[in-house]
Amino acid sequence: MNTMRLLHLVSSFLLLAASPSISAAVQIIEDEAPSEDETVTQLDWRLDPKLSYSDYALEIISVSEGANAGARKKRRTLYNVHKNILSVGVKKSDYFAKLFQQKSPEPTPIELPKLAADRVPIMLDYIYGLNGGDPLQLTTETASALYYLGEVFQVRKLVWEARNFWQKNLLENSANYLIYYEHAKLLGLEPILQAVARVRAFQLLQRQTPEKIMQMANPEFWLQVLQITLTESDGIFMSNAVSLHASTLTARICSRSRDMDEQLFLQITDAKYLPRLDPQAARTLLELEEIIVKSKKPDKLTSLQDRCMDALTDAWQAGTWTSEAFLKTRSPLLLRELLTRSLAKARLALVQQEKQTTEALTAGRRQQIIMEKELRIAKDVQSDLERQLSESKRVQRKLAAGVIAPDL
Repeated sequence: MNTMRLLHLVSSFLLLAASPSISAAVQIIEDEAPSEDETVTQLDWRLDPKLSYSDYALEIISVSEGANAGARKKRRTLYNVHKNILSVGVKKSDYFAKLFQQKSPEPTPIELPKLAADRVPIMLDYIYGLNGGDPLQLTTETASALYYLGEVFQVRKLVWEARNFWQKNLLENSANYLIYYEHAKLLGLEPILQAVARVRAFQLLQRQTPEKIMQMANPEFWLQVLQITLTESDGIFMSNAVSLHASTLTARICSRSRDMDEQLFLQITDAKYLPRLDPQAARTLLELEEIIVKSKKPDKLTSLQDRCMDALTDAWQAGTWTSEAFLKTRSPLLLRELLTRSLAKARLALVQQEKQTTEALTAGRRQQIIMEKELRIAKDVQSDLERQLSESKRVQRKLAAGVIAPDL
């Protein structure tokens, strides 16, 4: 038994002698471990799709702005993404979650305006949780596009964060409103357009209205500006000067709109928004009403026509409406109203002028009477002084001649 035990111990020793040392084995394991540079620490849509096991190709078609469809440029970009990242979690996309529920969803190209397409990488970084603690990169330049992408791909948390940013950013620095307006106009973001209208309504009705806004503004946006201004001014809309300026801006915006319907035109030219009209704006709005409004009665003035008549007849002396082309295209009702009101204004002006002349003459006569009275008083005083001087000389002569004795 001892012999057998001894043989077993000898065999075990020989096996250990033939094997690598324990420390050597451990060293071999360390040598085979990949370096940190070779280790993927976080899933990223930028990785090689084979190495990251990407299971969906998101194809985005970037469409640049152009005057017509033929002039627009398109650029294709492919993003190798992961279904589980896009469709699961607090930052998930409901759009992709519904799409991936299909048995074999086919990748469908998605066309986006270039402004939004350029921000897709920021949205993907946000969903993937990349870029550390500040993945969204919200700025005045990116907020509108990211809000738009959140709406398109139904990323509710992205919509919420982007909306909170642009609302606060507009209030804190309203000078950014031109950027927000331009981006919202390009992307069709009605909530941002409404916010811009609310923040800048009063400023947009001043003389410093930016030309860029005038070039881009449509009647719908301008109606919001007018409505907000009326609401926030407690029903007291604006002074005559601002009303005249607002009518000029309204006429410019309406004249550029080719698809304006009757209801919108009647709303935007309502008397509560444009109580007084600039004469040139009145001409433009009259001509537009002839084309757009079909429901007006031929024998009765509309509200806009009535205000236009007042504006044009107020300027009758300047000949604002007397061009032959303008008169030829007006209806008999408007021509009759123009002539009647102009004659009435001329007659009133003449009466006022005569009254002023009479008042001036009366005032002049009254002043003349006062001056004559003062002159008579002055003459009386002068006569008294002359009598007193004459009497004084007579007394002095008598004293000199000894006719009278001086008082002791």
